[in-house]
Amino acid sequence: MLAFLLGYTVSSDDVRTNPDEISAIVDWPTPNNLPESRAFVGLCQYYRRFVLKFSEIAAPLHAVTKKGARFV
Repeated sequence: MLAFLLGYTVSSDDVRTNPDEISAIVDWPTPNNLPESRAFVGLCQYYRRFVLKFSEIAAPLHAVTKKGARFV
Protein backbone atom coordinates (compact mmCIF):
# COMPACT_ATOMS: atom_id res chain seq x y z
CA MET A 1 0.00 0.00 0.00
CA LEU A 2 1.33 3.43 -0.97
CA ALA A 3 0.37 6.74 0.57
CA PHE A 4 1.41 10.27 -0.36
CA LEU A 5 2.19 12.47 2.61
CA LEU A 6 3.83 15.92 2.63
CA GLY A 7 5.66 15.36 -0.65
CA TYR A 8 6.77 11.83 0.23
CA THR A 9 5.67 8.43 -1.00
CA VAL A 10 5.25 6.22 2.05
CA SER A 11 5.05 2.44 1.86
CA SER A 12 5.39 -0.31 4.43
CA ASP A 13 9.04 -0.72 3.35
CA ASP A 14 10.37 2.83 3.09
CA VAL A 15 9.87 6.54 2.53
CA ARG A 16 10.76 8.03 -0.85
CA THR A 17 10.48 11.38 -2.54
CA ASN A 18 7.51 12.02 -4.76
CA PRO A 19 8.84 12.34 -8.35
CA ASP A 20 6.35 15.13 -9.10
CA GLU A 21 7.78 17.20 -6.24
CA ILE A 22 11.38 16.57 -7.32
CA SER A 23 10.60 17.89 -10.79
CA ALA A 24 9.85 21.26 -9.15
CA ILE A 25 13.45 21.41 -7.92
CA VAL A 26 14.93 20.22 -11.21
CA ASP A 27 12.90 22.73 -13.22
CA TRP A 28 13.48 25.65 -10.81
CA PRO A 29 14.90 28.65 -12.70
CA THR A 30 18.45 29.74 -11.91
CA PRO A 31 18.41 32.24 -9.01
CA ASN A 32 19.38 35.76 -10.06
CA ASN A 33 19.49 37.51 -6.70
CA LEU A 34 19.73 36.90 -2.96
CA PRO A 35 16.00 36.37 -2.20
CA GLU A 36 15.69 33.87 -5.04
CA SER A 37 18.79 32.02 -3.78
CA ARG A 38 17.37 31.84 -0.26
CA ALA A 39 14.07 30.49 -1.61
CA PHE A 40 15.88 27.78 -3.57
CA VAL A 41 18.05 26.76 -0.61
CA GLY A 42 14.94 26.55 1.56
CA LEU A 43 13.22 24.33 -0.98
CA CYS A 44 16.24 22.03 -1.21
CA GLN A 45 16.52 21.79 2.59
CA TYR A 46 13.16 20.04 2.68
CA TYR A 47 14.66 17.02 0.86
CA ARG A 48 18.13 17.00 2.44
CA ARG A 49 17.61 13.61 4.09
CA PHE A 50 17.53 11.98 0.65
CA VAL A 51 20.77 13.54 -0.64
CA LEU A 52 24.03 11.96 0.45
CA LYS A 53 26.50 14.65 1.65
CA PHE A 54 23.91 17.38 1.18
CA SER A 55 25.83 19.85 3.35
CA GLU A 56 28.92 19.57 1.15
CA ILE A 57 26.91 19.95 -2.06
CA ALA A 58 24.90 22.91 -0.74
CA ALA A 59 27.83 24.75 0.88
CA PRO A 60 28.30 27.16 -2.07
CA LEU A 61 24.58 27.95 -2.01
CA HIS A 62 24.70 28.70 1.70
CA ALA A 63 27.77 30.91 1.23
CA VAL A 64 25.85 33.10 -1.22
CA THR A 65 22.97 33.59 1.24
CA LYS A 66 25.14 34.96 4.06
CA LYS A 67 24.91 38.62 4.96
CA GLY A 68 27.45 40.70 3.06
CA ALA A 69 28.19 37.95 0.52
CA ARG A 70 28.59 39.11 -3.04
CA PHE A 71 26.07 37.50 -5.36
CA VAL A 72 27.58 36.53 -8.72
